[in-house]
Amino acid sequence: MTRQARLPLDLPPDLAPVEARPEPGLSLGEAIEAFLRAGRGRGDRSYSQRTLREYRLRLSRFAAAVGPERSLRSIAVEDLRRFVADLARRESDYRLHDHLVTLKSFFGWAFREGLVEEDPSARFMLPAAPERAIAVLSPQGLERLRAILRERPDPQLRAFAELAFCGLRRQELDALRWAHVDLAGGILRLSGMPRGMKDREIPLHREAVEALAQHRKAWEALAAAPDLAVQLRGAASQRVREGRVFYMTARRLSQGLGIWAPTAGVPELGAEILRWTGAAAALALGETPEGIAARLGVGEDYFRAEVQDALEAAARKAGWIR
Repeated sequence: MTRQARLPLDLPPDLAPVEARPEPGLSLGEAIEAFLRAGRGRGDRSYSQRTLREYRLRLSRFAAAVGPERSLRSIAVEDLRRFVADLARRESDYRLHDHLVTLKSFFGWAFREGLVEEDPSARFMLPAAPERAIAVLSPQGLERLRAILRERPDPQLRAFAELAFCGLRRQELDALRWAHVDLAGGILRLSGMPRGMKDREIPLHREAVEALAQHRKAWEALAAAPDLAVQLRGAASQRVREGRVFYMTARRLSQGLGIWAPTAGVPELGAEILRWTGAAAALALGETPEGIAARLGVGEDYFRAEVQDALEAAARKAGWIR
């Protein structure tokens, strides 16, 4: 049933309530903004802010490919096929799958809202998500990276790398405050982490304690400087005032690690690969699956079903276990 057919019979269309009027023809760009504002999927399920950010990035890429000014109703399955074919030449199976999920969510919403007469994504069969693949540094690659970071004049990057190795996600590293750090006890007590992240206690290994102690000394000198706002401008000085461990964002610090990827023997280097490297090292030391799952902040059942086999394969390939 169209929106026009649902108008009250005793009111002409120009006097009907605004929410009952038929939507004018939206451009693709306008429809994307309306979808993101709605923030809901099938079954009235709300999307998280993180999901909406990822949807915005993927849909913006689609809009750039077909034209954001294009009428939403003019977009056909052929447009989606050309876009997906181009993605398949450039992206991994993981990212291709994520883009297809996003397109199906967006056009499914548009069809349910009556913005299109036919869902062009309905004719796409969504492939199964590819099997999980985990990348880790080899023991030799990890030691080469540590040797480089020990020599850097700014200890912040070293502390960031060692805490990622402990099992923290990038979002957790971003949110980490000194109140969470017990250097004397050699432990992190995570609480109040971003939504979806588990509160937990993580023991600190020797390299992490040493790196954090050096970084804290430099951090405290910055925090006490009368010209803090000059030395660290904008958000960085605010992060120091908030007591965050890292005054640079996790994204910037991950980019800083990336330049050492060839030295570490991997194509890409960031917090995530160090997080899994720490899990591989724990596996090699005989830590139980329960302990590794707790360190990573994931459920034990999920770890055993979705992560353990892939982690063991990656650890074996990198030389952590036989």
